Amino acid sequence: MKLPELRQQRILRLMCCLVYFAGYMTRSNYAAAILAICEDLALTRADAGLAVTGSFFTYAIGQLVSGILGDRISPKNLICIGLLGTVVCNVTLPFFSSALLIAGIWCINGFFQSMLWPPLVRILAENLNESDYVDACAEVSAATSVAVILTYLTVPLFLRIADWRMAFFFPAGLAVLFMVLWMVVLPRLSLNTPTKRSTAPDPDAPKAQPILPLLMRSGAWILLLPVLLQGLLRDGITTWLPSCVADLGGLDTSSSILSAVVLPIFTIVCVRISAWLFKRMHHETTESALLFGISTAAALVMFIWLDKSALLLVACMAIITGCMHGINLMLICRLPAHFASHGCVAGMSGLLNCATYVGSALSTYAIAAVSDHFGWGPTVFIWVIAAAVSGLLCIAAHRTWLKFKKEG
Repeated sequence: MKLPELRQQRILRLMCCLVYFAGYMTRSNYAAAILAICEDLALTRADAGLAVTGSFFTYAIGQLVSGILGDRISPKNLICIGLLGTVVCNVTLPFFSSALLIAGIWCINGFFQSMLWPPLVRILAENLNESDYVDACAEVSAATSVAVILTYLTVPLFLRIADWRMAFFFPAGLAVLFMVLWMVVLPRLSLNTPTKRSTAPDPDAPKAQPILPLLMRSGAWILLLPVLLQGLLRDGITTWLPSCVADLGGLDTSSSILSAVVLPIFTIVCVRISAWLFKRMHHETTESALLFGISTAAALVMFIWLDKSALLLVACMAIITGCMHGINLMLICRLPAHFASHGCVAGMSGLLNCATYVGSALSTYAIAAVSDHFGWGPTVFIWVIAAAVSGLLCIAAHRTWLKFKKEG
């Protein structure tokens, strides 16, 4: 049974957007303030970057844990735990100056952040029809882009009026506000997701099935590498765009950092286009292959005209990251909803998101290492290969996945 009233559906979608908006602000703020942290605490970029890499890994591991928990306990409560934990981490971190302690706190933050997405997917999948679910996922994705834009616009302001510590206190305050709203509003909605396990089994509730056999039978195992490479391209390019533009485009540091704001703006457009395409194509694998193909072409253009124009570089990287977010909508947001009848929406979401952030973690140092030792040319060529291979794997998985969807 889906939410009976359009008004309640809209409230649910709004609350999910606000929660994930707060989650992204309390996650992306460290990367936005990292240069200021390095200067103030006399840390090297490698020392400060340890927190980013570590948080990606703990986020990936946490996705598996929260995916399992999200199918067994109240997803509403799990989201509250995640928000509360990330608030504590954001309020605590500014009081430390040791690179190891900062990395430790941010790794813990990554684990709490992982408690937001899988239960959120379960709530949306079990309470919205297919069309509304796709739209809701696109809205949540847009909320994350707005969060990144606001983070990169407010951090320079905080540096002017105070210091980098405000970049952690302000998002933490917003997270507290939205957590309270979540706790007050959600119980008033007629949600299909049970708030707790009943001692008597619900005859209408799907029994949770083992994920591994479903992964093999659906062909989703073939998509694990494209999902991983999607995370590598998405977060790797986002992290290192300013450095790439500064090295190849001749821009100063401030202009290079500001150019990164283009990515989330373009992402909003790409996600909306991806949602529109899905309503016409109705195939996650086909659309993902198309988006990987566009990314391959953009990376190839970038590789051929690597040092011609800073504007061309930013445009190509914006196209690639925008397509990666569109693929995220298909493979991370949309695909797990087909496992609702098997009782493992959150588990499958957690597994796929785990693969994504393993790729994100690898990208932090892999792209830096390749670009430092071999230059940006070979680095971009690796992006071409990664996007092309991923597109081919999506095509390879299409027939098996289509059969699994028809079987229900």
